[in-house]
Amino acid sequence: MAIVTETEVAASHSIALEDRTNSLANGKGNSHIQIQHKNHHHQQQQHQQHQQQPAARQRPPRSKYRHVAAYHLEVKPSCLSRDTQHSPSFLGFRNLVVIVLIVMNLRLVVENFMKYGVLICIRCHDYRKQDLALGAILYALVPCHLFVAYVIELSAAQQVKGAVGRMKRDESSSRTSKELSAFQTTWRYVAFAHSINASLCLLVTSYVVYYYIHHPGIGTVCQFHAIIVWLKNCSYAFTNRDLRHAVLNPSPDNRLPEIYKACPYPNNVTISNLSYFWLAPTLVYQPVYPRTDRIRWSFVAKRVLEFIVLGVFIWIISAQYAAPVLRNSLDKVAMLDWVSILERIMKLSTISLVIWLAGFFALFQSFLNALAEVMRFGDREFYHEWWNSPSVGAYWRTWNRPVYHFMKRHIFSPLIGRGWNPFAASLVVFTFSAILHEVLVGIPTHNIIGVAFAGMMLQLPLIAATVPLEKMKGQTGKIVGNSIFWLSFCLVGQPLGALLYFFAWQAKYGSLVYQLSLYIYHPSTITSATTINISINHQLLTINYSIDPAKMMIPVPDGYGNIIAVALGAIPVLGFVHGVITTLKRRDAGVPYPNSYATAEQCKANPKAEAFNCAQRAHTNFLENAPQTMLLTLVAGLKYPAATTLIGTTWVVMRCLFLYGYVYSGQAAGAGRKYGGAFWFAQMALWGMAIFGVAKPMMQTPTSPF
Repeated sequence: MAIVTETEVAASHSIALEDRTNSLANGKGNSHIQIQHKNHHHQQQQHQQHQQQPAARQRPPRSKYRHVAAYHLEVKPSCLSRDTQHSPSFLGFRNLVVIVLIVMNLRLVVENFMKYGVLICIRCHDYRKQDLALGAILYALVPCHLFVAYVIELSAAQQVKGAVGRMKRDESSSRTSKELSAFQTTWRYVAFAHSINASLCLLVTSYVVYYYIHHPGIGTVCQFHAIIVWLKNCSYAFTNRDLRHAVLNPSPDNRLPEIYKACPYPNNVTISNLSYFWLAPTLVYQPVYPRTDRIRWSFVAKRVLEFIVLGVFIWIISAQYAAPVLRNSLDKVAMLDWVSILERIMKLSTISLVIWLAGFFALFQSFLNALAEVMRFGDREFYHEWWNSPSVGAYWRTWNRPVYHFMKRHIFSPLIGRGWNPFAASLVVFTFSAILHEVLVGIPTHNIIGVAFAGMMLQLPLIAATVPLEKMKGQTGKIVGNSIFWLSFCLVGQPLGALLYFFAWQAKYGSLVYQLSLYIYHPSTITSATTINISINHQLLTINYSIDPAKMMIPVPDGYGNIIAVALGAIPVLGFVHGVITTLKRRDAGVPYPNSYATAEQCKANPKAEAFNCAQRAHTNFLENAPQTMLLTLVAGLKYPAATTLIGTTWVVMRCLFLYGYVYSGQAAGAGRKYGGAFWFAQMALWGMAIFGVAKPMMQTPTSPF
């Protein structure tokens, strides 16, 4: 009956529509008549469709009993259960998380304002006129090293032009031994000149910043600029060396990228070409880059505005929120109150994360895109989706693409081409990157304490731990790897590093006054008390703390942090590297656990078994010598901190060469281990300083030998 009723209603609507159409159709011709026919035809089609509907679609008649309705008619799982057919949406939870984060941070804003008031002050920065003058001079002079590199390369290009001209005249590509000798001598001079020029670029800046520029912000800008120009210098020299070699030795194996044909060597050795590379947002030199058609000045204005706004935001957050947390953490660090230090790190993690994310967007999205637009630089893939990194290694490959391109092109790939193992090449890359991080952070803060270096080197265990998670099928492994990345990034990395460098800065230049000694005592020998006084800028904190020392007092000298970094940082990391290499070689050789070595028969049948034996023996030799070396380093450093740091670092380097020669040199019976055999001399030197320099005076007199 419902269908008949709907049809009647539709027909009545049709008749009404026809009446309205007729009333409006006076004097308007056949077009309105056609409209009437179309409407009538449409209503007839609707009537036929209603009649053809199956009876199953008809609404069932309702029962007059309302309390007997059956609501449970089939098996249905809960929407959060694994058995559900449809994945639920978590949009509401996402909104809740955003609201909670906003409310929590607003509470921190209010709490900070109530506790400290407004701490933002333009005139409160402790900079000197000398800092500004030297910073401006350094910033202007550092790019001159690029043009020195141009002069060096121009002289080499003249040699190449002469050689190519002689080859064309003689219609032969062969050269005499005298010409080859002359070329090799010239290339050595060119390489030496490039090395001196690039080294001076970084060394002079580092020296001036460390000894003459007090303000860490100004020093960081100068040091950052010098490192960028230094990397560009190296890329310019390496690339032109290969281009020069390809021109002098044409062969099918010396293929160059197609894009380079637009500017072949030595046509690229010009001031304009080098100037473009100097200003381009890349660290990798190419004679030709992809270019855009025009400059969009509106795009540039937006990016510049973003950069300025984010810069002001970072400054406000640093002054108003980060600085008080850091100041209030000094007493906890001085007293080694580990629970309070952990609480401060967690509190600082949110602030440092916000500052880092704002800095990342300001530099990589705003500044580099604005610079690329002005330079019409086409390749603007300055980063990938690093926030979704399924492993720590994926993060380092995606977050800073300009540096990644430099490391891969000029360090990793050449080492792989020389036959290095990928893991060994990666180790060299991370060591190089760790040194650059320490130079970038330690020199402007006038505290080379090894924290940035150790932080980078400790990424290797995290990378090794998260690589299997990245390769797992499904999303579970990637989610776990991404969580590990964020935890290490937010809690361990930046806040801890910022806290330690701030503490070192305050201890050296701030108003933090402390008298802290390392006391070795027996409870029965306590006879006196010593007070440790700590005061902080703006009178935020004053602490008097009394401890009972012993008769024997061993003061910790300046620079002892470097001793700890070598003994408890570098040596354990090298032990981890030994373990990883041994495990990989065991897997390749197919030697099952718990066998310590492959048998002689296995070595004859499989060369990889011999390599495993070499790696295992190198690891065992390391374990035989590392514990005593760590202890000797810690003891000898109490009296000879500088010499112990140098000798301990030499020991680590020699052990790296020992490992490489033993495992990767390819010499029979691991004879390549002799590359690092000098570690014995370093170890004996540490033993002599610990026994005769520290222990012997202590045995001769009851007082301190220091």
